[in-house]
Amino acid sequence: MSRTEQFEVLQLVGGNWELVAAFPQLDLATEVAKNRKANVRIIRATYEDGKKVGEDLILDLGSTRGVA
Repeated sequence: MSRTEQFEVLQLVGGNWELVAAFPQLDLATEVAKNRKANVRIIRATYEDGKKVGEDLILDLGSTRGVA
């Protein structure tokens, strides 16, 4: 059984969370997320044999970012 984890950057588009990118390291995912202007989440996704079996919310950046 093959078990892998990756950090996925998701962006809210039309009420649905869409995958923007996936990275093996959290720091890379965080840099991409910080540069997005819309609602963004980072999740740690766990896969077994290519199938997603779990996910944990790591970071949730709301739409109020960048508003002065």
